[in-house]
Amino acid sequence: MAERLREAIDDTGEASVEAVLRAIRGDTSVYLPAEDTEQAVTEAVMTLLSEQHLLRTENGYVDSLGDRDVFEMTIVPSVSGAIAAEIDDYIGSLDSDTNFTIDDLHTRFGSSAPEAAIKTYLLQHLGTDSDPAYVIANNGSTDPGQWMPGYPFSTPKSDEELIWEFHYNGGSAADLRDKWNREQDEGSVNHATIEFTLPEDGPAGRAPGHGHGGTYDDRART
Repeated sequence: MAERLREAIDDTGEASVEAVLRAIRGDTSVYLPAEDTEQAVTEAVMTLLSEQHLLRTENGYVDSLGDRDVFEMTIVPSVSGAIAAEIDDYIGSLDSDTNFTIDDLHTRFGSSAPEAAIKTYLLQHLGTDSDPAYVIANNGSTDPGQWMPGYPFSTPKSDEELIWEFHYNGGSAADLRDKWNREQDEGSVNHATIEFTLPEDGPAGRAPGHGHGGTYDDRART
């Protein structure tokens, strides 16, 4: 059973216990008594967990079976502690807002770090609260579920490069100021572009439409 799981991981980068067991049931050359199935599967999964593999769950990656249903598990490879440290050093050395891919890291480490193992490690530690911090480049997400094959990762933008949008729909300066005070981000406003849309029955003498009210640049404002 463990060998079948390893073969599935080599072929697809992961092994669904349910799918592998179904394939075994369909193989007439393999005999696995029903009463021995759970023990055999559990032992095989435990063996792989001792060989730098993890279990992928709905909430992330874990290194132990616990009281989970072994037949619902998906096993994925991960990297060694030494490779993990090198990956962290590499990402930590990158400038802000720099893309990197699984292939980039695989090229650096070769056969010592298969692409599937690198993928597992990157998704396991994805986030801006971790060190090093990185996100999914295509959408800025820190949710592993938002990653798709081929998507690069990216180091976060520096504070000066972060973009915050503020929207107000109304005609009251007091309401706009109150909304700004409630929602504004902390930090400095270095540059801003103001856009406005006039209502169809806009102010007298002014045609309805959409436009830019101007730009704001103040290095001292906080």
